[in-house]
Amino acid sequence: IPINDMLLAAVSAKKKDQESKWYHKLLTRSSVSLRWSFLINQFVSKYQDLVFFSFLGIYNSMGDVVELDILNLVVCIIGFAIVIFGLIFLFFIIKNVTKGLQELSEEEKEKEEYKKNDFLGRRLVLYKELKKDSLATMLYPLFLMIRIFGFNFVTIFLHKQTAIQLVFLNLYTVFMIVYLLKYRPLAETGQLWMTIAYEIDAFVAILGVTLLQIYNAY
Repeated sequence: IPINDMLLAAVSAKKKDQESKWYHKLLTRSSVSLRWSFLINQFVSKYQDLVFFSFLGIYNSMGDVVELDILNLVVCIIGFAIVIFGLIFLFFIIKNVTKGLQELSEEEKEKEEYKKNDFLGRRLVLYKELKKDSLATMLYPLFLMIRIFGFNFVTIFLHKQTAIQLVFLNLYTVFMIVYLLKYRPLAETGQLWMTIAYEIDAFVAILGVTLLQIYNAY
């Protein structure tokens, strides 16, 4: 076999091996990213259900409370307390997790040595796809929950105050865009820019509704 053919075969085999590793890495990252996205969406959606029905129950009980509504009101108040406690509890979990991660070196973080720590291993499931270099990047799930809390509050308790609702939605969406651009909390670049694109798309839609509301008002 000519030497040139042997060299070409070797180069071709090496190239195919590199391509195979690249595709494998891409599929692995995509699979992890999709699983994490599903997990965070489930977590946030369950919190949204709890917030919505707690607020709605309290709002419906604000009128003349009859005996049959007392139990429903108590349950909703308990739900509201859980909602508030959840936000506070999550903040302190994030704070403690960040403190624990800061005690690890960059090499230990890359090797995911934190999984050996029982406290960190159990609580970092929701933060797998987030950068773990600062408290600001780890606060991303909390900001999502605060948005849900605020959105349900203005939608239910201030349902007649359209201006306040639109101001909240506009300001918080701008805040999320600025936060994502400045801190870039998502470790996967593609997922980060996709999330930013979703936020910008939401902001354009909300801004359009705001302008339409202003036009109809005048």
